[in-house]
Amino acid sequence: MRNVKRIGKPVSLQRNAAKWTAELLAAIGKSRKRAKKVPKKFYDRYQCDDVRDALNSMYKGLCCYCEARIATVSYEHIEHRRPKQKYPKHAFRWDNMHLACSRCNSHKGIKFSKEHPILDAVLDIPISDHLSYKIDEFGVWRLPLSRRGETTWRDTDLDRDALLTARREIWDSAVYAITEINKDVSAVGVDARIKHLMAMCHGPYGSLVEYAMDNLLRHKCSRNANVAQRN
Repeated sequence: MRNVKRIGKPVSLQRNAAKWTAELLAAIGKSRKRAKKVPKKFYDRYQCDDVRDALNSMYKGLCCYCEARIATVSYEHIEHRRPKQKYPKHAFRWDNMHLACSRCNSHKGIKFSKEHPILDAVLDIPISDHLSYKIDEFGVWRLPLSRRGETTWRDTDLDRDALLTARREIWDSAVYAITEINKDVSAVGVDARIKHLMAMCHGPYGSLVEYAMDNLLRHKCSRNANVAQRN
């Protein structure tokens, strides 16, 4: 999980969120009187192309929780950090919507801790205050540093087997590049490898690459990394 910036509210939500919320709350009221379920259509009106496109742009097609590239394994889910079934007033709020893979979203379900709420990739800056990494022979594990980090780790199953393996491949690639940089190769070679690492920071499991750079790059390379980042 890593921080992102929220972009402008999609037009479909600007135009319809208030109306959709009022109609959903009215439908919930009627369903309680009749002891019937609320029709699914009242909850799912946010499933619009512009909402999905905006979230894909925000998250670069990566899951907001595990940072896997979603399209290669499944369809993306529009994730409600506060579950819409428990918090219907938040069902069409743009600031409650994120992009998630089916595995993280399904495992989370309707869980939400009021005492230690799941992290928000937009607002909880930096995520690294809550989640770090642990590397051993079995893979690369997410390491909770706070109660909210623990909620996020538990509720989205961030250490499932597939993630341990995928993160290990990224870790090994990052470590190799950093090892080559630390060998004092030519300036051209150093700059090229740092640019490669910076590109990896924006791809799958990018927060792991940042962790590797923070912990393994020698201090003398920090200036080069800052230059590459600006470029």
